[in-house]
Amino acid sequence: MKNVLLVALNAHYIHASLPVRSLRAAMRAQQLPCRLLERSINDAAMDILCDIAAEAPDLVGFSCYIWNIALVETLCGMLRAALPDVHILLGGPEVSFDAPDVLARVCAADAVLCGEAEQTLPAYVRAWQAGERRPAIDGLCTRSGYATGVRYALVDDLNALPDVYAQERVSPGQMIYYEGSRGCPFCCGYCLSAGSGVRALPIARVKRELARLDDMGVRQVKLVDRTFNADPARARELFAFLIGRKGQTSFHCEVAGHLLDEQTVALLKTAPRGRIRLEVGVQSTNAGTIAQVARRTDFARLSRAVRALAQAGNVPLHLDLIAGLPGEDMPSFARSFDAVMDLGGDVLQLGFLKLLKGSALRARAGAWRCRYSATAPYEVLATDALTFAQLAHLHDVEDMLERYGNAKRAPRALALLRRACFGGSHFALYSALARYWRGQGYGRAGRGEAFLYEVLARFGGDIAQDKEAFLRALALDDYARNRHGAPPAWCPPARDAAQVLRRVRQAYRQGTVADHFPHLARLPGNALARATGHLAMGDDIYIFDYSGACAVPLHLT
Repeated sequence: MKNVLLVALNAHYIHASLPVRSLRAAMRAQQLPCRLLERSINDAAMDILCDIAAEAPDLVGFSCYIWNIALVETLCGMLRAALPDVHILLGGPEVSFDAPDVLARVCAADAVLCGEAEQTLPAYVRAWQAGERRPAIDGLCTRSGYATGVRYALVDDLNALPDVYAQERVSPGQMIYYEGSRGCPFCCGYCLSAGSGVRALPIARVKRELARLDDMGVRQVKLVDRTFNADPARARELFAFLIGRKGQTSFHCEVAGHLLDEQTVALLKTAPRGRIRLEVGVQSTNAGTIAQVARRTDFARLSRAVRALAQAGNVPLHLDLIAGLPGEDMPSFARSFDAVMDLGGDVLQLGFLKLLKGSALRARAGAWRCRYSATAPYEVLATDALTFAQLAHLHDVEDMLERYGNAKRAPRALALLRRACFGGSHFALYSALARYWRGQGYGRAGRGEAFLYEVLARFGGDIAQDKEAFLRALALDDYARNRHGAPPAWCPPARDAAQVLRRVRQAYRQGTVADHFPHLARLPGNALARATGHLAMGDDIYIFDYSGACAVPLHLT
């Protein structure tokens, strides 16, 4: 029996590849030995090559995506030179739609499996071990062409596939991926699942497998179903099942917001905080743009559902926008940005359109004068509605949104500044902040907390109508996240330091602090003091509880 090694090069170290695990489970079900090697695209190619060689493989299969294809191609060449006799097989969405071109470009590769490979990989490995040079396997492309007329293999019956995690060692506290269905009923032009229909596992099996992961204490399960609530009744049944269990696992689901009906919203409001997390793809609020990408949605219905869940506060909400869609210029994108921010979600992810191989938008890119990178990830560089300079600015806006908005770094100060200086517009605020940041030459490097607050203090202090009110709000934001010794230089000072100490000590002695923070009431005095801190500005004193993730201050009057 020859040695088969499947290699996953993940975007981040903490990720765990579901596709290669599913392939390994399928191979094991056919009594075909198969090993798995996972590394990150941030690892050095030579280090990965050494790890592959240490496995002494006869066949190496690479799972190919837009984020790792450049490294895969490099490794194929190195692997061919280091192990001349090894057989190299490629699969995954990045090679499934132009397999002959891939083989022409990646000279070291021997074959490509196009599409879903849980059934075709075992068949190919058996044929390869038997010495067949061109077996009749759906989706197989060799240097002499496709083996059959079917160029993209699909697994018709998902229930025929083995449980991915049945023999997998899953550690408590781990984050893993799970798939209860494949395909999507919608036809969004940027998505590879567009119009593919939905194939789902039996709901009883999904419940059983999710329950086992929950019982194992997995930290988070990310369900990769393209539209988890494509069947609202099925989604409700699964939500109710997960909410009714006593586990601590968090379940992250991608949903169509307009399909979150009142019954589903009411059910989700009963979930323990964080038990269910929803990712809602809005992408754009421009009706013309939505039509051009063949997306079906109803922003009014989506808004009602998201606002209701945001107000309930127990289901973290991750909302998505895509920049660079056809027909959306900068004013339109600004309106989409503001409309989605106003929904009150926890995170707004600002993504940029990528014209993936096999997508409908890529096929008609010329119709809207779309120019995009010729290499992965095929990101849009300009359209008939947005110049490259405008898209570059939106990247800066995204950077500011991540550093401040999504990080919840300065909610009070940003809200005050937005209302006082930018007419309530979220986009105008982040756009101005992005221009300031670039103008100062700060770049994209990582920055510490103190630096980020100092930049915002200078930016807001220059434009705020009431500078002291802005800096007070910013100081409260800063202290809510970070315990300080001496206040930052930009923080409004206290009027009388000696009086501050007297009032703070009095608040502890009289029990005011313990009364306000009852969960700390049983702590002895020294421990209570260590769990809290204070900030004085002018005649005002605030005491913060640092025992949690983010402190809510007690204002001493």
